[in-house]
Amino acid sequence: MSKTPNFDAKIKSILDQLQPGPRVCPVTGEVWDLTEEEIGWLKHFSVPPSDIKPLIRRRWLHGFNAGLNIWWNTHAFTGERLLSYIHPDNKIRPVPDKEWYATDWGEKYFLDVDSGQSFFEQMRKLVFQVPATALRTYGEAKNSIGVGIISAEDSFMVFAGIVNVKNSRYCYIVKDTEEIMDCFDSYYCTECLGLSQCIRMNNCLFALQSADCRSCNFIFDCRNCENCFLSSNLRNRQYVFANKQLSKEDYEQKMSEVNLGSYEIFKTTHEDFLNFLKTKAIWPESFNINATECTGDYLSNCLRSHEVYICADTTDCYEGQMSHGGMESSAFFSGATKGNSEVFMVGGIAASRAVKFSTAVIQCQDIEYCHACSSCQFCFGCVGLVNKKFCIMNKQYSEEEYWQKIDEIKCAMLDRGEYGCFFPGDFSHCGMEFSVDIYFDYTQAELDYFGAPHFDPLRGNVVSEAAVSDLSTLIPTDLPISISDLTVDSFIGKPILDPKLKRPFTIRKEDVDFYRRHNLALSREHFFFRLRRAARMCNVAFTRHQEFCRHCQKEIYVVGSPVFAERVVFCTECYLKFLEENN
Repeated sequence: MSKTPNFDAKIKSILDQLQPGPRVCPVTGEVWDLTEEEIGWLKHFSVPPSDIKPLIRRRWLHGFNAGLNIWWNTHAFTGERLLSYIHPDNKIRPVPDKEWYATDWGEKYFLDVDSGQSFFEQMRKLVFQVPATALRTYGEAKNSIGVGIISAEDSFMVFAGIVNVKNSRYCYIVKDTEEIMDCFDSYYCTECLGLSQCIRMNNCLFALQSADCRSCNFIFDCRNCENCFLSSNLRNRQYVFANKQLSKEDYEQKMSEVNLGSYEIFKTTHEDFLNFLKTKAIWPESFNINATECTGDYLSNCLRSHEVYICADTTDCYEGQMSHGGMESSAFFSGATKGNSEVFMVGGIAASRAVKFSTAVIQCQDIEYCHACSSCQFCFGCVGLVNKKFCIMNKQYSEEEYWQKIDEIKCAMLDRGEYGCFFPGDFSHCGMEFSVDIYFDYTQAELDYFGAPHFDPLRGNVVSEAAVSDLSTLIPTDLPISISDLTVDSFIGKPILDPKLKRPFTIRKEDVDFYRRHNLALSREHFFFRLRRAARMCNVAFTRHQEFCRHCQKEIYVVGSPVFAERVVFCTECYLKFLEENN
């Protein structure tokens, strides 16, 4: 028997009349087609259709991720200064993570819901009342600074699902690594810098889409290689320079002529690498592994999943991105771990089932429009609850009262056009414009439609663990041209103003030690730029477009790379044949 009979009747009437066909996106003005497949998902979850095109809905979801920024903010109650991924101009206020987890916020903040008033206006009061975790630390961050750390030691500026990371700096989505810098989505790597989508690498600099390589620099799509430089599409090779096989002696002679310790030589070499990737490297139509009946890219062990990106172990899913650890029978999700099922329009979720229109939820079931809740069941419009059941806007109800009110609330939201919409942009903790900047930039039209406020990027800058009042002590040209000229580390820990970003960064002693070990010139860019470039070199446009195989002219669909709009792409068959013939 239905527990929300009135709502069920209303939504059934809407969905029974729904037909596939063109719609106009109110955000972009573009015409897109509502498909039978999407209608099937809407009926499965009993949610109304949206005029917003699917890609924009996923971009909306992505705006609630933690992003690449840490700011100086203040404690919600004491005013004491603390580090947080929440911008200081945000109305959402942080408290230290341990304090947040030790407090029952449901007892402190709750509202009597009024079904006759705007749901989002009421929930906004709760979102701004309940403080948030300062850094989203889920485990132990020993002598480490970052956001979304599960386990890290002696690491600095590491972001998003950091697991078992030691002595690493300026990284995003890394696991089981030690002594790495400027790395994106890489695993089981040591003593590396500038990795993008790599696994099991050692002593490598600037590698993209590679695995099981050692002592290789500026490589793309290489496997089980050693001592290779400025090369691509290699398998089980040694002593390859610019894709030419050399003897050990000739290779070492060539390498002795490349002094990456000189900034000018490093800059030229890096530019040569980017040009090489645009003109000479062969890109496959996708980097999928064991993806059956799937569309998207960076998929592994996935089945019957369409328009999904950077996902592992997904089954029967639709329109999702960035899920690891398992996802089943779900649609429209962004950022998921530890196995989830039956979720719709959710961002940042772990080990949960039957969740809709929610963010940052862990081990929850049968909840809707909730944020930062864990171990909760049958909750609606709640913020910051732990181990609660039958709550609406953080207020406790009996089971009977709960379902009566839910039926009333959802009917009223459906009539007002609220039910089916995601959270307004001002509910985003770090600010939507800072949440996705590693992958893409929002248009102003998107930010306006989502209701996302603008925050000043120059406020609350973090240069190091301690505050620095003078933000213009040095400029990049003050740094030595060659690492060999570095005799006095007088600039360590001092702010260096990046002229492009107009924000300061610093070089730490650990950074200098790494640059010296690898005879590599000091970086002259803010780590934000370095990490963003590492991510955007990959296929992270999160949408497919039509191309033609550059070898056989077969029609293919590929996911775009923001950095490499032009490149040489082969269909799977031609790509595999190319690898066989050239290795």
